[in-house]
Order: sequence, then structure tokens, then C-alpha cells
Amino acid sequence: IEKLEETRRELSTYVDAHKALISPIRRMPPDILSEIFIACLPTHRNCVMSATEPPVLLGRVCSSWRALSMETPRLWSSLHVVEVNQQFKGYGDISDKLTLRVETMKMWLMRSGQCPLSISLQGQFYRSPNYTPPLTTAIADEPVRDEENPINLFLAELIQFASRWRRVGFVLTSDALHALGHLTVEDVPLLEDFSVSVTDRVGLVPTDGPSDFRWADLELLKSPLLTRFSGSGRDFDNLRPIPLRWGVLRELSIGGPAWESGLDDERMLELLSMCPQLRSCKLVVNVSPDPLEHPLVELPCLHTLHMDSISVSSSVLDKLSFPKLHTLVFRGDNKRLPAFVSSCSRLASLTVEATSFDTSAVEETLRALPSTTRHVSLHEYDYNMHHRALDDRVLEILAQTPPELESLDIGINSTVSDMAIEQFVIKRMAMGETPSLKHLRVLLGRPMKLDIKTNLKQYTERGLELVLSYAEAQASDWSPWYGLQDAPSRWGPAWGFPIW
Repeated sequence: IEKLEETRRELSTYVDAHKALISPIRRMPPDILSEIFIACLPTHRNCVMSATEPPVLLGRVCSSWRALSMETPRLWSSLHVVEVNQQFKGYGDISDKLTLRVETMKMWLMRSGQCPLSISLQGQFYRSPNYTPPLTTAIADEPVRDEENPINLFLAELIQFASRWRRVGFVLTSDALHALGHLTVEDVPLLEDFSVSVTDRVGLVPTDGPSDFRWADLELLKSPLLTRFSGSGRDFDNLRPIPLRWGVLRELSIGGPAWESGLDDERMLELLSMCPQLRSCKLVVNVSPDPLEHPLVELPCLHTLHMDSISVSSSVLDKLSFPKLHTLVFRGDNKRLPAFVSSCSRLASLTVEATSFDTSAVEETLRALPSTTRHVSLHEYDYNMHHRALDDRVLEILAQTPPELESLDIGINSTVSDMAIEQFVIKRMAMGETPSLKHLRVLLGRPMKLDIKTNLKQYTERGLELVLSYAEAQASDWSPWYGLQDAPSRWGPAWGFPIW
């Protein structure tokens, strides 16, 4: 019997080894398999030069998959490129690594055939101390190749594919942007999305002198298909010279620190009035000391607004009308927020973040939420223990309105009590036969005082996602853990700090 079992195992091993040859995936038509490959690509960003994810990973499975991936141009039409960091030049010659990365980038894009391209280039914040910008401000007919500024090597090659650019994003120094200045509208006929972040214009890198870069030099911004643009707030102190076709923009993002932004309230209103077709808008707004006399700005198509401001003037929100606004993310002074929220009859998601909340403004804002609101997120980053607006009263209001609330996120320094959280969940889960609440996350600026998870277990078993994060007791100078890496810390792993 043992001999028969051994023979059976040998035959079974032999058969199993050949089953792979007749597996369904091997009989898949190449065109369908190519579509499956394309569906494996990341959708929230461009592909990276890594063997750990598609498309490179797909070519490492077997020779037939490798051949098919090489013959599928759409797999190679998306790419994220990172400049070789010169900061570590002293640890060895980076020229070989630089050459290899540039050649790999060229090979990658050559495989894309004639497909429209989505490209992002991440330049380094570091700039070689030996590098000096060109002496002339004139834009050459051809891009400059400069060994001391490796980013120009990448740009020079990428520009060869400019006729197929559809979505491009650059993080560069202002010197490197000169390489884009010679491109005309005819050179970028497919360009729909252009993003640029000038690193040495937002205080990240000290410059040797004033830059001669001008937005007016970028004629490619006049591309007739360009409907999405992202730039730095500091460059928008004067809007008129920027050669964008503002009237056709559908998505606009002006980033960077609010205190560096050239957009004050008046310029923001001017900017929005020039973009009547906007669907999505992200803005950083600086302080405006002067009273506003700008007429009402109405954007009938806007559905998403992110506004980051140190302090908007008392009347700027009263100058805005967005009847189809669906998502609002607001950072800054929130005293004028209630009236604005009450005018947004279709608002579905509200996120408010501030260093300090005005208690009455918070409560009025929550009461003003329309019945369409499904998601609410409130975060206060004021570490003053004597003033906390996110307390039990917030949960008492949200336990009743809006009626179809699905998700609530409160933190970082909220001081709501455990009992208030429990009562909020009980009231919400008792609203109708099918309660709308699906997610509750509270980051508390204190240790746990009452364990309520046991009492709420019946609701979590019914599908409620409940996340409660408490601040641990901080080790004092007399703590037996003081000085150790794993000493109790106020900030647990679920905590984080805002990025302004």
C-alpha cells in the first residue's frame, strides 16, 4: 500500500506540474489580457520605475507576459520620475546613476507608442552650489543641457515627447523652468492638465538672487485643451500676465503656505470671477486688511472647494455663491462660516480645520448644515487646554442634525466625554429602521475615563465602524520611563499634525 501511495503522489505531482499549462489564464486572448494588465495600473498617481508594481512587475511573471506588456503601449503612457539627488554627491559619483535613470525614462516612454502621456517630474529641493543660472534671460530654441543641474537632463528628454503630453506635473526650481519657455501652443496640442511647483519661490530653498522667471514666458499655458491647472500661491500676486485661458478652466489649485500666498481676499475674488466654468477649486489665501467692495461671484458649476486661509476678511464668504457646492474643506477663521454653509443647499461633505475654533461659530455651522450633508469632519489644532470648542455640545447637535449623517470625524484636541460619545451613537443608531451612521472617529486629547466599547458592541456588530483614539499619559521627569524610546507619549500612532 505504501508503494502504491508513493506512486500516486508521483503521478499527482506530475499532473499538477502540467495543469498550469492548460490554466484559463494561458488561454486568455491577448487583447483581453492586455486590458487586465491596464486595469492593474494605479489610478490615483502615475506609475513608478519599480519592479514591485505594474507595469514592470507584470513582465517578471513569465516570458509571454513580458512580451505582451512590451507590446501594450498604454501600459507605458504613465510615469513618475524622480531626479537623482545631488546632496549625496560626496558619497560617490552619481553620473552613472543619473545616466541610467534618464535612459530608463527614455526607454519607458518609447514603449508608449503614440499614446497620450501622463508624466510627473519630482525635482530635488537641493541645488548644487556650483550651479549658476544662465546669464541671459532669452529662451533658447532648444532646451539647455546642464550637467550641474541634472533636472535639465530630464526636462530635455521629456520635451522630446511634448506633442503627446496630456497631463504633466513638475516640481522644479525656477531656473529649470526656463527649459519649458520655448514650447509653444503648437508643441503641446494634447495638453489638458498642467501642474508646477517652484520650490525656490516658497522659502524651501534659499536663492542666490531674484529669479528672472516669468509666467508670461510659458506660452504652453495657452493650450486650447488646458482645463486643469495647479500652481504656487506666491506666483499669483499679479494674475493678469499669466497666459492661462481662465474662462475654460474646470479645475484650479493654488497651493503653498497661506502666509506666502500672493492671493489675498480681493485677488481671490478676482481670480474666481475669471473662471466661470470651475468644477473644483483649491486655494490658499493670505490676509486682506482692506474692506471688500467686490461684487458677488457666482460659480454655477463648482462642486468642490478647498480654502486654506490665515484669516479671511469678515465679508469675503458673503461675496461667494456656489449653488451646486458638494464638498467644502475650510481651514482658517470660521466665524463667517455659518452663513456661507446655510447658502449651500446641496452640501454633502464638510471639513473644517483651524488652530482655534470659535465655539458659537462651530455650533451655528452645524445647525446650518443642509439635510443633504453626509460627512462631517472637525479638527482643532489649538493646544490651549483652557479653550476647546469641540466638546459635548458638538455631539449633542450632531445627534439630531443633519438627518442622514453617515460619517463623523472629530479631533485632534477634542474634549468630548466618553458618555457623550456613547449617547451620540445610541441616538444616531435609533434613528429609523436603517440608521445612516456608518463611521465615527474621535481623537481625544485625554486618556480614557470610561470604557464604552462594550456598550457599543451591538452597533459595531451591525456594521458601525468605531475608532476612538486617546492621548496616553505623558512621561514626566519623574516617570520611570523618562528618557526611553518607548516612554508613554501624548501622541499615539493614530495622531498626526496638520500640514499647512
